Amino acid sequence: MLDDRLWDEAGDEWAVLVRWVDAVQVRQFLHRERTVALAGAGGGVTWLTAAQAWDLWQHARRHFEVPGRSAAAPDGEGLTYAAKLWRREQDRLLMLHRFC
Repeated sequence: MLDDRLWDEAGDEWAVLVRWVDAVQVRQFLHRERTVALAGAGGGVTWLTAAQAWDLWQHARRHFEVPGRSAAAPDGEGLTYAAKLWRREQDRLLMLHRFC
């Protein structure tokens, strides 16, 4: 991942579509069972299954923020979460970000 570009394991390039999405947009995206990944604090990019993404969201939503618009209290590990929407042709990707 490099600023507004991301390359997946197949070498396909993704570009940022929406810099920071809100909790409603995340929930709507997850209900469509599309591609979801996790990045930030302590690691690279981890691609998640639909079940993993939903489980993570159940935790992250209580500590979710939109940078520059809203803040959130960190979880027990001192982490907060935000999300970006990415695109590659007609495909969409939700990238959850962990911040410390």
